[in-house]
Amino acid sequence: MSENIKIIADLQHENYRLRKRLNELESRQANLRQIESVLREIERAFNNLTETTPASIHVLQGNHFCYVNSFFTKMTGYSMEECLTINFWDLVHPDYRDVIIERARARQRGEDVVPIRELKIITKTGRELWVDHAATNTIWNGRPAIMAVLHDLTERKFIEERNYQQHEQLQQTYA
Repeated sequence: MSENIKIIADLQHENYRLRKRLNELESRQANLRQIESVLREIERAFNNLTETTPASIHVLQGNHFCYVNSFFTKMTGYSMEECLTINFWDLVHPDYRDVIIERARARQRGEDVVPIRELKIITKTGRELWVDHAATNTIWNGRPAIMAVLHDLTERKFIEERNYQQHEQLQQTYA
């Protein structure tokens, strides 16, 4: 009989231990569900922000885009699918390509980089656009990446050049 009592006591202890472990796992599962919910909210907010802002946003890993927003496709003329297959450097104007490549590589190595704010890019049709460029290091799908925002400055640059030329003409006329 004492052997049976010992077995029953052992089983009760094991049952208690398993129930305690089950409660811990259920609590952990509830926490994970809450974290997943928060992450989904953050992802929705990110998508809402990037798709409603009038700025071109992209994420670059190595030489290729892993994310572009719809404004980026409008600015460059490339479809979403094309953007994910083309080489980033093909969009950078040759006058800026070497310095941008070196700075992007340095940024990907985690080095501090002096930003180039204004540069030219080339659209799918070959049109040159002046853009204001801001970039930062990030992690995308567990890997280092560069997230950047571009604003089209082409019209402003055109007006600045026209004003400069008019100023020069006036200088020559009244000199």
